[in-house]
Amino acid sequence: MILIYIVSFFIQSNVIICGNSNIYHIDSNCEGLSNCKSKLSFVSIASLSQSNKLCGYENEKVLICGNSGVFHKDENCKGLSNCKSGIKKVNLRSVVNSKKYCGWESGESNNISKVAEDTKVNMASKEDNYSDSLMFFIGLILLGFLIYLAANYKKTPLKNEENYLEDRLSKLEQNRFDESKVNEFINAKIKELEKRKFSSKIQILKNTEHISYLESKLTEAKGYIIITSGWITKSVVDDRFVELLKRKIQQNVKVLFVYGYKFNSKHNGSDDIVIKRLKEISIKSNGCFLIKEIPSNKQGNHSKCLIFDNKEAAIGSYNWLSTGKKSYNVDKSVIIKDSLEVKKEAIHFLEYFGLKHWVNL
Repeated sequence: MILIYIVSFFIQSNVIICGNSNIYHIDSNCEGLSNCKSKLSFVSIASLSQSNKLCGYENEKVLICGNSGVFHKDENCKGLSNCKSGIKKVNLRSVVNSKKYCGWESGESNNISKVAEDTKVNMASKEDNYSDSLMFFIGLILLGFLIYLAANYKKTPLKNEENYLEDRLSKLEQNRFDESKVNEFINAKIKELEKRKFSSKIQILKNTEHISYLESKLTEAKGYIIITSGWITKSVVDDRFVELLKRKIQQNVKVLFVYGYKFNSKHNGSDDIVIKRLKEISIKSNGCFLIKEIPSNKQGNHSKCLIFDNKEAAIGSYNWLSTGKKSYNVDKSVIIKDSLEVKKEAIHFLEYFGLKHWVNL
């Protein structure tokens, strides 16, 4: 749009000058240019000075009687013969839009009408020139403003960011502190968090709490469960316990019982009938259930552990497979819930009996 205004402005706002003359012409067919032998040049109206004047042929004088609405070209016109208000000369340009040409000068009506019409056209053209010029300058101003905005769009945010960073650096310099104190503080926090982590993964079982824990974990196990005890007796391995064991075998859960506490190199105290029953179940389990006694040429089993699914390991003084509800002993076990530590305990017993690949840890 702006380009259109620029082009139209330079086309419509030019006038014609013959050589170095101070007379300018609007109409290229002006009679005043008929004898011009110099080069015709087109210049902008805005560049003209006060010494430049419009060609007389294009500024023709006409006659008006007083305030009459009719103008005359010929001073001998019959239309002026009865004028008593005084005759005055005015530029045709000033009256062409408001007054009519005298009918007595009909012989010249065609010519003067043409002059009047040409004058109207020139005036309308000039008004258009002024309007287009105004629009051009307004467009130019808007274009300059947009260019300014585009050039400065990112300067202010960047400057603000720069000032912010400088301010932060200045404050950091003012508030520098001893690095050793910072390290000391961080290390203390790390130790505190480690203690919290460790304590959150430990639980203590007391006395008869072991009984309900054993039943719940044997029921809960999905992959494997390892139970080690000094002895195996019917105080724990009763019919109810055996049924629970068989259900785990049916679910393909791997179950390992380890026993065999020795005194004077001999194991005593386990219930032979219960041991025989468990071994028969083991034979029919297709390898899901194993019962292992510590070999006679090795030290006996004094560990009391319950380990399952890499989730928990309960380790303490409670004999899981022999101490029943009627025990009056004071027993405690620590429950470890750290999966890595639980896995280590499981691997210890599996490797002892060469069962490392028996279950997928």
